[in-house]
Amino acid sequence: MAHLVAGGLFRDHERAWLLGFNKFLGISSVLESELRGILEGLRLSWSNGFERVQCQTDSSEVYNMLTSPDASSSTISLVHAIVDFLSKSWMLWPNVRQTSLLIS
Repeated sequence: MAHLVAGGLFRDHERAWLLGFNKFLGISSVLESELRGILEGLRLSWSNGFERVQCQTDSSEVYNMLTSPDASSSTISLVHAIVDFLSKSWMLWPNVRQTSLLIS
């Protein structure tokens, strides 16, 4: 556990910056930070009227949790909140962004 921040950004279809956000979480786990960042991003997407959204994470653990057939019955409240947003009537593409590690 460490002091963490959740954040994200919105870009249009040409990758131009639209909106960014961050939220101080205090003492939290990395998993909670990832989930809170996604939830806050979905809330902002919905409230700003973004109808076509691609949601990216670099955490395969989070991606697997949210796309699992059992996600709606998860014991993690943040997963429930995210699943509720995913069920809204909009076009949403969850995506896990592959990250590479460069060691020099």
